[in-house]
Order: sequence, then structure tokens, then C-alpha cells
Amino acid sequence: MEQELKRRWKERIIIQRTSVDSSSTVRPNKRALLIGVSYKSLKCELKGTVNDVKSMRRLLLNHFGYNPRDIVILTEVNQGIEIAPTKKNIQKYMNWLLEDCKDGDELDGFDETICPVDYMNEGMITENEIYSTIVEPLPEGVTLHAIIDACHSGTVVGLSRIYNRFEKYFCANMRSNGYSSWNRKRWGKSHSKGHTSGGLVISLAACKDEEVAAATSVRE
Repeated sequence: MEQELKRRWKERIIIQRTSVDSSSTVRPNKRALLIGVSYKSLKCELKGTVNDVKSMRRLLLNHFGYNPRDIVILTEVNQGIEIAPTKKNIQKYMNWLLEDCKDGDELDGFDETICPVDYMNEGMITENEIYSTIVEPLPEGVTLHAIIDACHSGTVVGLSRIYNRFEKYFCANMRSNGYSSWNRKRWGKSHSKGHTSGGLVISLAACKDEEVAAATSVRE
């Protein structure tokens, strides 16, 4: 399974490089939603979230051939309610990710958080809502990459399987049925939740559900 996963990623990198280097190549539609919430003026203020979003944007533009107009950034640095990382705006642009998507499209969402800047008044965006908005309706031929750098983010998009990189196999995400998320059984029968409508979802999380993600600084 690990070799197959590596092979698929290698093929995807080759395809991405080809689409960037060749102007004659017909590119699939790509959209990205980058969210960085700093929680300014709160005790839980985070450092570096905006820089993370900027770095991700550069990566998408310079290495993966994204068009700037197809990248939506929600941070507290921007001016105006239309681009603030509020619960309403995050919900709006989660729907935008899947709008008119078709076979061959690639979507990237969720850098940083599922806890909006106004969560104290409007509440959080739950795993069930994320799943029902961008995972369950994902059509065949469409790929969603979800990158979540946040605490307790292991199964936040509600996928049916989790890859155990230490023991090198997929195990069942029993959390989707109300049980512990890191089940040591190898993946077997299907579950009622965690599946798409034919599309592929790849989620990279900063930590397991029971863990916290710590901030750090890197000198270049």
C-alpha cells in the first residue's frame, strides 16, 4: 500500500511539473483556500499564521502552476469583512471550492484552522459540517488536498481511513462512527461515513486528534 501511495504521488508530481513547464498543456481547474487566523487581541493569539499562508501561496504559484485569481486568502491582515476569516466567510469559500468542479480538478483547502476569528460569538465549524460540505459531495475525478496545521486536527475532515506512518498501513477512522480515531485494526469493511462521491481526498494534519500542535520558528 505504501509503495502504491508513493507511486501515485510521483505520478502527480510529474504531471504537475509538466503542466507548469508547458504552456500548450491543458490544465485542470485548480482552486485553493488558504486560511490563517491569528486571534489578535485574544489570550490565544498565534504567531506566524499569516506567514504560513504567504508561504503556501508562493508554493502553489511557483511550483504547482496555480493562477493567482484562483487562490482565496482569509486572514486578519486583510481589510474588509469580505476577506476576514470569519465563520461565515470560511463556510462561503468552502462551498466555492466545490463550485462547478469536474473531472480533473484539484482543490486545496484549510491551511491553519477550523476555528474562525469570531468563534467566541459565532461558534466553531464542526467536523460534520466540513465533511458534508467538501468531502461527501466531492465528485469522481476531482482531488481535494486538505492541509491542517492546528491542534487536534488528525481526523478533522472526517475521512474513513488514516495512514499509520509508523506501522505503514491504513487503519479505520472509527471516530466517524463515534469511537476512538486511532484504531489499531487494519482497514477492513466500509463505514457509513468518511467517503466521497467518487473523488479523492488527501488530508495532511499537524497532529493526532488527542495532540496539540506547537508553534516554532525557523531561521532561513
